[in-house]
Amino acid sequence: GPPPTGPVAREIVLKAVAGYGAAWTSRDPEAAAALFTENAVYVERAFDRRATFVGVDKIRDYWRRQIQQHQSNIKFRHVEHALVRDADRPVAVVTWLPGGWKVR
Repeated sequence: GPPPTGPVAREIVLKAVAGYGAAWTSRDPEAAAALFTENAVYVERAFDRRATFVGVDKIRDYWRRQIQQHQSNIKFRHVEHALVRDADRPVAVVTWLPGGWKVR
């Protein structure tokens, strides 16, 4: 079908961010991949092409290599009051506070 238009519902954003946090804290590449569309773009670090992954398979592979193998003891807190939704497009900007993780 046609791409969505208009603002994305706050509840949808909150559910997606909760799913992302659950995937990250459990270090689950499959749960993370399930949050993205087939042609999604995942930017781990802005302005670094080596840290930008295109497509759900590349996103899943990144999570397997980096999150699952090198991070542990992850804490995640969504800063809900910082949520910004575009009034005209299905776009939202979210903020979360990571912490406690260890990189091996």
